[in-house]
Amino acid sequence: MRVLFISCDPLDGAVTRYRCTHLAEALKSAGHSADVATIYDPVIRLEHDIVVLHRICANQEGQALADAVRKSGATLIYGADDLVWEEGPLAHLHLAMLKQADGVLVSTNALAELAEEVGAKEIAVVRNIADDSKLLSSRGISLNQNLWLKAANVKILYAAGTPTHDRDLLEVAQSLQQCLAKYPTMSLVFMGPLTVSSVFPEERVLKLPLRDWGTYLCVIQHCTIVIAPLEKARFNRGKSEIKWQEAALCGRPVVASNWGGFAEVIQDGKDGFLAANSEEWVAKLERLIEENETGYNPLREEIGGCARQRLGNLRVQEAERTIRYFVERLAIGERHAGNFPNPRGFAKGIVKKTLRRLKV
Repeated sequence: MRVLFISCDPLDGAVTRYRCTHLAEALKSAGHSADVATIYDPVIRLEHDIVVLHRICANQEGQALADAVRKSGATLIYGADDLVWEEGPLAHLHLAMLKQADGVLVSTNALAELAEEVGAKEIAVVRNIADDSKLLSSRGISLNQNLWLKAANVKILYAAGTPTHDRDLLEVAQSLQQCLAKYPTMSLVFMGPLTVSSVFPEERVLKLPLRDWGTYLCVIQHCTIVIAPLEKARFNRGKSEIKWQEAALCGRPVVASNWGGFAEVIQDGKDGFLAANSEEWVAKLERLIEENETGYNPLREEIGGCARQRLGNLRVQEAERTIRYFVERLAIGERHAGNFPNPRGFAKGIVKKTLRRLKV
């Protein structure tokens, strides 16, 4: 079996890593052929049995690519890890690609339900899985210790890829402020382009820019607790539990909103904590912050260790699920190898649209 994953993200991007590279590695470990390409490639070679278009919509270039996949005789799968067919300026084009695909591959149970609502065919869930090989490479990274707040025994980390996560952080702002007032040796570490961090005392906050994934894992290892708040919105219902997985990779406990992929996966009180309101956020954070007279909290290690073990089991399960999904969708028929030229490039189109929006 030959599978090609084509991502909307650069080859070294997180989306490509979780939704394409990891799935390709699972297939190759079982003896299948799997390749990864991106919309930034000037030429895409089509010679596969199954092609997955991950978050590629039916705009002019995307539809041309889908047509070329059909012409090659391959099975066409649409992949998504967000509710992109409902929100955003390209939502209708994502919906068009989803509906014409032979199958749909998503990252959470909620996304599968939402895809079924709009008439998607052959829907399957293969969860994002954090890769422990990346953790090994992150151990060689050293962070400038002068950056860290010396007086803080407990460092609570929240990382965000875009400023849109300000709304998520505001969900727990009051709870965090209450904990800061109660625990003078607690600090907050914010990573990424967050703007609402100013609502917290400046001397208790460390702000870090976005870094590569290895450095991000290193930051997690330097922190005590990871939080993963989510605004209770329909779009967020489809979000995966990847923040829990990345913390589990480093053996760190997580407190997350009882929503989205977190609610689907985390076993509350065993391999993480789920919080549905401000009172629960404070109570569960306090359980992890409180230390005995020697400055130790065994619950952190217990929760983090259990999460890491569970993640290892999930990695095996999802690899098996990946292989089974593609084997079930393998249609035997004539294949026509060929190149899909992308001279104008999706990337050029995206840049032009972005610049146009900025001018407006």
